[in-house]
Amino acid sequence: MRTVTFKSVYERVLRRVGIDPDTANLTAGRQEFFADLVNERVRLGWEQTFWPELCETEERTPDANEMVGYDQADEIALGEVMGVWTSDPDRYPDAARGLAYVMTENGIQLTDENESVPTKVWVKFRRRPNLFTRVAFDGAAAYSLGDLIFYVADCYQAVLEASVEVWLKVAFPFILENYVVHGAAADYLRQDGQTERAQVEDKLADAKLEDAVTKAGPQQGMMTRMRIVVD
Repeated sequence: MRTVTFKSVYERVLRRVGIDPDTANLTAGRQEFFADLVNERVRLGWEQTFWPELCETEERTPDANEMVGYDQADEIALGEVMGVWTSDPDRYPDAARGLAYVMTENGIQLTDENESVPTKVWVKFRRRPNLFTRVAFDGAAAYSLGDLIFYVADCYQAVLEASVEVWLKVAFPFILENYVVHGAAADYLRQDGQTERAQVEDKLADAKLEDAVTKAGPQQGMMTRMRIVVD
């Protein structure tokens, strides 16, 4: 996946609303306020479509009730599901048979009554949206799994890899950069009462997102679009 630093996105948002990131000296709370604006737009853009760069196709094991949990140990957490197959649909498109399923509170419930459910299935899904923060890393602090910190130019999350606790960089997708910058700026300006400037940024954000969708389309053929309504 092509990425940019969170720091570069954050500073671009500040500049769009007239704040110089080099001299502003914002409080920690104010910095996190802008990070929250970015996170809101990241999620909106992330869930706009099944971006090839943000999707995975992985083998999963249904439980005794023929259900695939959203959160399985040592596996990527499932976001929006595109489909479930008997084999890898990317590598074997002609052989892979699609399975009927419903999304439940606890996971993907396989419902193919006419065929036996295999012990292994392949799920194509969108990763859950990444989160970002401006809370700086503190070498003297005690952290827990899942904690998120900002260090130098990017965000990192405490995770387990091979039973060892490590800090994993949280990638900011290049494909959403321009949309998020203009969208977060619009949200700030709107809250600040600058309605006309917010409308301009909203239009730029929509145009950047549509452009990104157009560019991503050829990567996977027909893409499934998700309609998003922003108040």
